[in-house]
Amino acid sequence: MSSPVLHIKDSYFFEVPRSLYRPNYESMDDVPGFLHEAHPHATLQEFNAEMAGKILIPQPFAKLKNLFEVESGLAISKYMLIELLVAFLIFVFFFGLKKAFDSSSSPRGRVRNLLEAMVGFVRDQLARPALGKKDADKFVPYLLTVFFFVLGCNLIGMFPFMGTATSDLAVTGALAFVTFFIGTYAGIKKMGVQGYVMNFIPHMDLPGWISPLKYLIMAIEILGTVIKHSVLAIRLFANMVAGHMVLAGILGTVIIAAETMAHGGPSWQWYVGAPFAVVGSALFSMLELLVAFLQAYVFTMLSSLFISSSIHHH
Repeated sequence: MSSPVLHIKDSYFFEVPRSLYRPNYESMDDVPGFLHEAHPHATLQEFNAEMAGKILIPQPFAKLKNLFEVESGLAISKYMLIELLVAFLIFVFFFGLKKAFDSSSSPRGRVRNLLEAMVGFVRDQLARPALGKKDADKFVPYLLTVFFFVLGCNLIGMFPFMGTATSDLAVTGALAFVTFFIGTYAGIKKMGVQGYVMNFIPHMDLPGWISPLKYLIMAIEILGTVIKHSVLAIRLFANMVAGHMVLAGILGTVIIAAETMAHGGPSWQWYVGAPFAVVGSALFSMLELLVAFLQAYVFTMLSSLFISSSIHHH
């Protein structure tokens, strides 16, 4: 990839090695209009050189300003396609799991047994301890969906030429907002609007002259609820961005060593930098694999706790 940063930045193209894809524009008429408008003084050779390795995503409903911005309409981005891919894979795997349960008492096969174990873990270790057995089963479908969606996006991001959708604050923010909406709706449905709001007021026996302190605590509790869900989004976003940026930094040592040697620098830097980058990126990728599962677990666990605090009296 020509720019490691693009791996964690949403865009309207997929980037692959230049040797795998070259646009080979034969005239300016072949260059997409938005590119020509964004770079009116670029030559045909410059367009061919810069667009090598960049596979543009067709935009039937939008006009692009450049490779990263929309001028008008609803544009289809790389992360949108990755999220649709993850949703499709979740549907395929769990549709197969459902058919296995319908045809027999227990599913067979390594993948299906793995999925069954993960479903049981989310239900028994995350949902029920936080929400209680009576209420947990109502929210297990959502918690399972968010767990596997976050996990799928995290794992897809480890594949070359793809991207990590959970490294976009818009994606993690939308997931956190859904958790906030579900918790608020469920709390209002269970306790009513007045009961839900009154649940933010602490039940303390205070003297009359200090009782207004309860309303200050209520305001802090409401603000805290908003902050907690905001942090829920930022935590996942920050962890995924940080991991991939560190990995990009490790791999960058190879580029620096190669450029130094190409400009007449000492060759020993290459022989030191290359093994360090290979071993370091392999070890850090293993850590990233652990983080992919860990962040899916943390996001789901906190979602269950936040929903529980909305539907239960303090």
